Order: sequence, then C-alpha cells, then structure tokens
Amino acid sequence: MKKITEGIISRIYSAREALLVAVFCVWMTYVALSSFGISAAISLASALIILLPLLASAFLLEGEKALHIGRIILFISALLHCGKAVHDNKDAFLFIGAVTFMTVIGIYCSRSLDSIRTKSESKAFFITAVACAALLYTVYLSAVTVSRYAAYRAPSFDFGIFAQAFWSLKERFIPYTTCERGFELSHFAVHLSPVFYLALPVYALFPRPETVQIIQAIALSLGVIPLWKISKRLGLSNVAATVFSLLYLVHPALTGGCMYDFHENCFLPVLLLWTVYFAEKGSLVPTLIFSVLTCSVKEDAAVYVAFLGLYLLFSGKRKALGTAMTALSVAYFLAACAYLNSHGLGVMAYRYNNLSSDGTLMGVIITALKDPFRIIKECTETEKLQFAVLMLLPLGVLPFATKKISRYVLFGGLLLVNLMPDYVYQYSIDFQYVFGSLALLFYLAMLNYADLKSSVRRSLVTLACTACMLTASARMPSHIRYITYMDTLSVEIEALDEAMTYVPDDVSVSASTFIVAHLANRQEIYEIEDMQETDYVVADLRYAEWDAYPAKYADLGYVVVFEVDDIVCVMKKSR
Repeated sequence: MKKITEGIISRIYSAREALLVAVFCVWMTYVALSSFGISAAISLASALIILLPLLASAFLLEGEKALHIGRIILFISALLHCGKAVHDNKDAFLFIGAVTFMTVIGIYCSRSLDSIRTKSESKAFFITAVACAALLYTVYLSAVTVSRYAAYRAPSFDFGIFAQAFWSLKERFIPYTTCERGFELSHFAVHLSPVFYLALPVYALFPRPETVQIIQAIALSLGVIPLWKISKRLGLSNVAATVFSLLYLVHPALTGGCMYDFHENCFLPVLLLWTVYFAEKGSLVPTLIFSVLTCSVKEDAAVYVAFLGLYLLFSGKRKALGTAMTALSVAYFLAACAYLNSHGLGVMAYRYNNLSSDGTLMGVIITALKDPFRIIKECTETEKLQFAVLMLLPLGVLPFATKKISRYVLFGGLLLVNLMPDYVYQYSIDFQYVFGSLALLFYLAMLNYADLKSSVRRSLVTLACTACMLTASARMPSHIRYITYMDTLSVEIEALDEAMTYVPDDVSVSASTFIVAHLANRQEIYEIEDMQETDYVVADLRYAEWDAYPAKYADLGYVVVFEVDDIVCVMKKSR
C-alpha cells in the first residue's frame, strides 16, 4: 500500500505542470463559454468534460506529450474569452491588457510547437500554406462584402459611386458618376485614380457591383506575393516568411479597411510592396514602373513612394534609386494636384485645416516649420493613440525594434496620412486610409526582425500573433453578421429584390443610399435627397429618414408602382 501511495504521489509530482494546465484549461473554457451567453451549468459541464482526458493524459503520457493537448485547448479557450471581452467593451486599455495576457499564454503554449520539425518541410509546403490562406481570405472577405451589398447595407458613399464608376468605365471608358456629387462628372475629378484601368478587364467579364467587391478582396490578398518575396530577400526563413504573410492577412486593418466597401486604396498594398521588393533588389526600371503604378492609385499615394525613396536615400542602401523615387513621387503629386485644381474639384486639403491657417498643404508645411509641437499635439490625441495601438500591436511593436534612425522615415505615411489630419476616418482601422501605411509598417517590421536575436524575435512574433488573432476573434462577429443577414433578413431582402425588378435598366433613378448600388448600372442614378426629376424613385422605408420622400415625390406627380410597408416604395413619374 505504501509503494502504491508513493507511486501516485511521485506521478502527481512529475505531472504537476500538466495538472496545473488542466485546471487552468477548465477555468478558461468555463469563462470562455460563459462569455458567449451559454448557461453556467452547460459551461461548467463542458469544462469538466475537457478535464477528464487532460487528467488521464497527465498520468499516462510522459514529459511534454502530456502538455500538448492541454496547451492547445488553453490557448483557444483563452483567445475566445479575450476576443469576446474586447469585442463587447471596445476599450483600448482592455485590448492592451488582453494582448499582454494572451502573449504570456502564447509564449508558454508555443513550447509545444518545438516538437514540430518545420525545418524538414520544403519551401513548396510553406508557399502552398500561404496560397491557401490567401485564397481563404479572398473567399472570406468576398463573402462578407458581397453579403453586405446583397443585404442592402452598402451605402452610396462609398460603394454606389464606385459601382456606377466601373459601369461607366466599361461603357464609356471614363468613370462618370452622377450620385457622387448630384451631377455627371468623372470620378477622376474627385480623386485621380488611373489604376482603375488595371481592374477593368476583370469587371468587363462580370459587369456587376459584386465584382467590384471581389476585385478588392483579390487585390488585397495578392499582397502576400511581394510580401513573401521581400521576406526571402531579407534573408528570413520560410517559417518567418509564412508568419509575416499570415499576419498580413489577419491584421485587423486589412479587413477593417473594407468595411465601408470598395475604395481605390485597396490597390496600395500589392503595388507598394512590389515597389519595395524591386527597390530592395536595386532594379531601377521595375522599381520606377511600380512607383508610378502606386502613385496612380490616388493623388496622395505618392506620399508612400516618397517616404520609401527617402528611406533608401537616408539609409544609404540605394541613394540614386531613392533620389529618383522621391523626385518622381513629388513630381507626380504636384502634377496630380494641378490637374485636380484645374480640371477637377480641387485637392481635399481641408482635412488638414487643423494644421493649416490658410487651408492649403503649404500651410501644413509652414506650421510644421514654425510650430512643430502643434504637430505632436495633433498626432497624440487619445483617439489617434488608440488607432496607433491597433495598427502597431498586431505587428508585435516590431516597427520600433531598431536603433537605425533612417528606418523611422517609414513611419511617415502613418504620421502624415493617418495621425496628422483632423478627418476622423483617416485614423480609424475601419476605413480605407490604412492600406498604404500598413504596407510600409510591414516592410519596417520585417527589416527590424531580420536584425534581431532569435530570443527577441520569438517574443515579439508571439506578441504579434496573439494580438492579430485576438483582434480577429474580437472583430469577426461584426463582419460575419453581414453573411447571417441573408438568412435573418430574408423577407426584407426578397422584398427589396422584387422592388428592383420594377425599375427598367434604361431609365434615370433617384434612390435612398442603400439602394443606389443596386441600380448603379445606368447613366443617371442620384441620391433621393437631391430631389432630381428622374423617371423613377426608390425610397428605402426601413429607416425613418426616408419615410417622407414618397409624399414629397407624389406632390411632384409621381405614382406608386410597387410598395411593401416599412421596407420599400417604388414610384414612377406620371407622364
């Protein structure tokens, strides 16, 4: 009996770590399930069911083998709990605390990965893994954004205008819109984006609004190709290249930037990263070609090329190439501004009115020279610091892990485009203004990673991975809800779809903002508030702000041809 007792005590002692992990797993599983609204009894029962095999493995398996399953369950349950907490509270300090907690757990649980001999896997294995992840991301983002459109949740600003712009591009080779400003003009009068012509062949094959959303998903996913090549150019291992590729796809800003539908900025990551790759190689002609392509995304895209050129110049890596890129980007920016000021609606410099006394970009430069602390003040407002945390933590703060001053030039895009303006959308990860800055931050993170010791690398990459996964798990419910709308709002969607059949293809239309994109394949489509004299009017009655418009248009001689109470009303002008 004594020997049996001693044997049990000895086994408990040798399995003490596995037993502690088992207990911690039970707790984390319970709180994770409870956070999703599952009853305490079911949560506790589920946790105890998990406990039994973990206890058995602790006593029956030797060494690390007893810990692998427990660590995996521990990490997943903790991630779900922290993700739900962050999603429900949306607090920056809670986010930092949750990331810290998950990083500690991640570093501990990553010990189980040591048993996987990744070095024996071929390069093709990792490339295939990244390709599959990119394909999965494309499908996921396409499903979310197309469902958002199909559920009549994509507004005229900013999807309706691009849906009409692409249709006009196909029909007339110029991206004319009427819903953007209430009269017909080329979208190039608002933003100079010749890059649209690169996507035109794809749209021409499938000329539907959904195609525009899918083009965006494909363009963002393609960024992993130059990202992988940059990683290998910097001498990173296949594992590191794969990790950075996955971090890119999971980073909250990449998906978040699409949550207000399509924007030309979606082409920035892939084009800018190709520019980085060829610049790293020192290939003059391809670098300049992709520099021009990057600038063609939008007039302010030249800013990113300029900061990349300045980094190459100041770092001494490619002085001549850096000078050429900087000069080219400045020249392109000035030419684009001159075009918009003379042939368009002007440059949107008002977004920097907080830094410019005269409302011009030159005024911003003067302020920076005369009062640099005003720039610092504007960049360190609470909301902007929270935005910076969401941009940088999912990179494991790797962008700061360097003593080379020249590399901090690559923060220029983040500072100038996102933190300095007073335009609230530019310092939010839920809008398209993050794409260019994100590409430069990834390049900076990889540069710094290549210089670090292995121990520091592991800690910072674990921080990056946990922050990315935590943010993704916290934000995914708000993205997936658009897919669930197809089921939960099926009656509403069917009524709206039927209403669209009452509007002929060759007529002019005024419509509520969530209807515009569905009727955008035509020469004239206006927002209902413009009160244009069009052939048809479609009022979205799901929202009180448009309830009065059927009566207003009835006074102008319009008659109802289709109506579903509290959902939609289609009216036709009486001849």
